[in-house]
Amino acid sequence: MRRRGPLALGALVVAAASVALFVATASDAAPRPDVRGLAPADAKAVLASTGWTRLGKPPRAALRGLGAAHPGSKKVVVSETRAQLTRNGRQAYPYPRGTVVVKTGTTGSVVTLIAIMRKVRAANPQNGGWSFHEYTRSSAAEAFQRTSFPEAGCADCHANAARTQRTDWVFYSLR
Repeated sequence: MRRRGPLALGALVVAAASVALFVATASDAAPRPDVRGLAPADAKAVLASTGWTRLGKPPRAALRGLGAAHPGSKKVVVSETRAQLTRNGRQAYPYPRGTVVVKTGTTGSVVTLIAIMRKVRAANPQNGGWSFHEYTRSSAAEAFQRTSFPEAGCADCHANAARTQRTDWVFYSLR
């Protein structure tokens, strides 16, 4: 049997430490979003949204009361990068076709709302070219349920963002 020298033993220790570090960091990863009850395309968008651009600037003060339609602490992300959303240092509108906006509402530590907007066509007066889906639940033990609120109601409210802020039907914007 061949004896191992200090160099070989050191390499073995480094390799073992690397494996332990990898295992520790893999288990520390952010939890996967709960998408139970969402339509497959909506679930796919929510799962992808964890790395998207955050929209953090809230709506103008005159429009903030409309936020009661989506209760809880809100996080809004968009599928486009900051570079894709800006022109000459300012946010550019309209959003490109194919853009997806995901808003989550949290009550306590539980996500109780998921609202999804998709830019599906060129702007039109009825919905700005967006489709709207909203899901809610009361507790983490429940799956999400698609709300029965009509999409036209979403569009009526989001038209306020278009008229007042000129933000292509989206209330939140880049900071």
